Amino acid sequence: MAQTSLAAAVPPVTAYRYNGKNVFSLLLQSDALEIPLVYDSQYTFAALDKYPIARGHALLIVKYPAATLLDSLPPMVAQATMEDLQALVRAVQCATGCAGIRVMQANGPAAGQSVPQLHFHIIPVYEHESSSTALITSVAPTQRAQLSAADAGPLLAHIRNVLPESYAPGYHVWAANESDMEALGWAFQQACSIPGTVIALSGHLGAGKSTISRGFVRAFVRDPLLEVPSPTFLLCLSYQDDTAYEDKTVDVSTAGSGGAEGVGMSAAADPAVPPEEEASPAATVASAERARCVHHMDPYRLGQKSDKMAGLIDFETAFRREVCLIEWPDKMPGSVMAMAERGLAVDVSGMGAQASGRLVTLTPLGDRFKPQLGKGRKAGKSGGANSKSSATDPKQQQQLQEQQPQPEPAAPCAGTSGNFAGEPTSPISEGTRVDNDVGYAQLLLHWRQQYPATIPPAEVMWRGGMEAAEASRGDAGAYALAGHRTGAVTTAASRNINPAVAAALDAADSSQWLVLGIESSCDDTAAAVVRGDGTVLSHQIASQTGLHEQYGGVKPDVARQAHAAAIQSTVDSALQQAGVEPGALTAVAVTAGPGLALCLQVGVQYGLNLAAHHGLPYIPVHHMEAHAMMTRLPSINTNPMEFPSLLLLVSGGHNMLVLCEGVGRHRIIGTTLDDSVGECFDKIARVAGITAVPGGPHLERLAASARPDAHVRYPLTLPLSNGAQKDSCNFSFSGLKTQVMTLISQKRKELGLPDLPLPPALAAVAAAAGGSAGPNEAGDVAMDTDAAPPEGAAKGGEVAGAGLTWNGQVDEAAGSALREEAAARQAAAEAEFSAAVADIAASFQRTAVRFLQQRTRRALEWLREDAAQQLGSAITATEPAEVVEKEEDGTGSRQERRQQAGFVRSLVVAGGVAANTAVRTGLSEVAAEFGLPCVYPPVRYCTDNGLMVAWTGVERLKMGLYQQPPRKGADGSIDAHVQVIPRWPIGPMDPRSTANKGRAHIKILH
Repeated sequence: MAQTSLAAAVPPVTAYRYNGKNVFSLLLQSDALEIPLVYDSQYTFAALDKYPIARGHALLIVKYPAATLLDSLPPMVAQATMEDLQALVRAVQCATGCAGIRVMQANGPAAGQSVPQLHFHIIPVYEHESSSTALITSVAPTQRAQLSAADAGPLLAHIRNVLPESYAPGYHVWAANESDMEALGWAFQQACSIPGTVIALSGHLGAGKSTISRGFVRAFVRDPLLEVPSPTFLLCLSYQDDTAYEDKTVDVSTAGSGGAEGVGMSAAADPAVPPEEEASPAATVASAERARCVHHMDPYRLGQKSDKMAGLIDFETAFRREVCLIEWPDKMPGSVMAMAERGLAVDVSGMGAQASGRLVTLTPLGDRFKPQLGKGRKAGKSGGANSKSSATDPKQQQQLQEQQPQPEPAAPCAGTSGNFAGEPTSPISEGTRVDNDVGYAQLLLHWRQQYPATIPPAEVMWRGGMEAAEASRGDAGAYALAGHRTGAVTTAASRNINPAVAAALDAADSSQWLVLGIESSCDDTAAAVVRGDGTVLSHQIASQTGLHEQYGGVKPDVARQAHAAAIQSTVDSALQQAGVEPGALTAVAVTAGPGLALCLQVGVQYGLNLAAHHGLPYIPVHHMEAHAMMTRLPSINTNPMEFPSLLLLVSGGHNMLVLCEGVGRHRIIGTTLDDSVGECFDKIARVAGITAVPGGPHLERLAASARPDAHVRYPLTLPLSNGAQKDSCNFSFSGLKTQVMTLISQKRKELGLPDLPLPPALAAVAAAAGGSAGPNEAGDVAMDTDAAPPEGAAKGGEVAGAGLTWNGQVDEAAGSALREEAAARQAAAEAEFSAAVADIAASFQRTAVRFLQQRTRRALEWLREDAAQQLGSAITATEPAEVVEKEEDGTGSRQERRQQAGFVRSLVVAGGVAANTAVRTGLSEVAAEFGLPCVYPPVRYCTDNGLMVAWTGVERLKMGLYQQPPRKGADGSIDAHVQVIPRWPIGPMDPRSTANKGRAHIKILH
């Protein structure tokens, strides 16, 4: 019966129509995919399947508005589709080495098609698999694990490199970790250290641009221990190779890429190198001439004042005789970039909060960052495989009348080298100089052919050899690379970490790790120590409650001073409570952003000093991710969060819906356009007369005393009920805040109550500025002295607030009666005002919760539909999740829900406002509608704390996501290494919430 009804509900293939609002369209619209597209051409684009059946499972999607092969396709679209399909099949086979390829294409829901857009599955078949493997629709969705970036990255780079270059221009390489990124910098230095080279590095905050630059600079000066800080605050740092103390016995004339300076060691200089490795194209690409200086620049902090960069150095000389590493090149002055003649454009995928590796795309610099005619600056767009075609709109596709020339089909894959036999090679001849973009194109083609799946190797003779490198750190055997030729991924991974910690990290058992977490992003200083198994050893908070009330809110400079005064004692107390010495720690995790820059710097500086002094790994933590990870700490959560989950983050500074698919794997489904809900609570509390900071908890208690019909007495409009953002998952609380504050102000005037006084500190500032109290501010009422006195009274008196005085006589009885009457009126007005404010607060809280429910419900609907399209008909939008009784506990029944494949496992509510009872209740109702558990941390851990930072540090440390402890400078300071990110996106933004008007105002960086 169920099968009959299901079959009746499935539309026939002839009635199945294209719908542009599908899961594939999100791939084209997103600018910051964790796993980028394989390629994007005029008529098709390709991506790796999110839930692959086999390694290398790829999708080819046709852009033309067609749902199935039954729909008509223009001849040029059909021809291009077949050519693109052939090229992709060849590339997948070359990259995977599979025994066969199965190309599958379903037409209509009855055949298993779940996305209403024409597409093909390219599924590799390996030798150990049965040749009778079932079709894609028979593979149970629960058996298909989600593709991780760590698995997809190397494969993606390999496929791009073996595709014809017209599909994915340039060279593509996957850097799995910080060591790989630095090794890539070594390769750049070997090939690109000639005079006049510009390397322009583009990418999001924290993507790894500075790490590549650090590798380049260290290889350039041959010092593997050189501290290369980010030039974010100093704007430009310049480096030269000091050869004054070189060993005179070294014949630098034989150095390959090092030229007269002897930086790069040619194969001929090392007798251990086999003869066939001598004079490789990569080693001969750079001439004997070598730049004497490297400039490392970053104009990001200048913002609109980036023109000041033009005066830092002589760019005309730098662009002709030296090497320039430029981060954020699109923010450089157009007049400067116009002088760049040759170099590489380096695009790094990902964001700082992401835990995956990075896909790095290299293309010749060309004119990408040069100003256009009539414009002061050209915003550089990636010219790689992800550059968007101008003809992606379905209506535009329908109007195409001419066929654009398509690339020639590639020949079959030649052997296992990863090259197409028909691909033009244009090898680099011996002695060729990279003196223009043609030379760099040849270099990239050479790397593309020789190293399609690995980082190009670098040959670096480090200064002083092995002994000098070891002596500089004092850890014998810690430097596998010093003084010797190194491969692409060989680095001094533990060069600054003390031996005991290095051994603990290498051990299989992480349960005994000890991680210190430090939090100072806003107005509380916190520290905690957590063991690797989740055991909480200590938790200390130095609260700033009572400090900011006099300012009416958190004052950043005052908060910074309080952090600086409290951080030493707070950390010491946490360590003492845990019974742990600093040197016994395994790592130090610190909130690096987002937050108040002045406050963040205190925690980061202290954490870096601690890490540097004891040789501990340093883990910068994203504040919002830490709130989410708090629900995964097993020792304090009955049902810890499992991935994937939908996170609703509600706090004083943030308000967003985030799909959390793993540590460092987050996508923003919706965010606030203006105020957060916590900020709204606090500001309304202030207008209501609550002086405590934060005022939200006090406003909640006030709302609890409201009358049952409060929302009827004071109805409020639900935000974003109309307009461009009506159907998005974004939030806006500014209008609601204005409604409530207006109601409270009107009620105050209606009852004749005085305006609220300024906070003490602000009142003192106003007084110092010359403000003075009016004559009636104390409540005195002035009378006309010419008015007739009451009957029986002498003429010429006045009425004072203390009583009636006529000709110097005081009527005490009358004065007392007036005072009592005024006091009674005042008390009645204040009582009525208090009752009204309680009702308004309750109505506001109800409306805010309803708004949170509405947006969260929509986000869950989006994610459920996405899962249904990605995994087929196994998931339906109408079937609730099955619920099975698991066990009883003291609070009632606990339920275990059988999770729908591909859909989120829970709804997580975190942040300070998650402590609000009405918010918890309302969001639990929404979660129940979808058969999901609603997970939130204990109330005491909803606000900022060091525990969430420490546990996030544990989670990241397990994945190897940490930084080397810095070395202190000559003055004993680590200030050059203090980097905070006050505005730091937790992940890319879902295009469905940015496609409408007002996108420029969405606060995706908060």
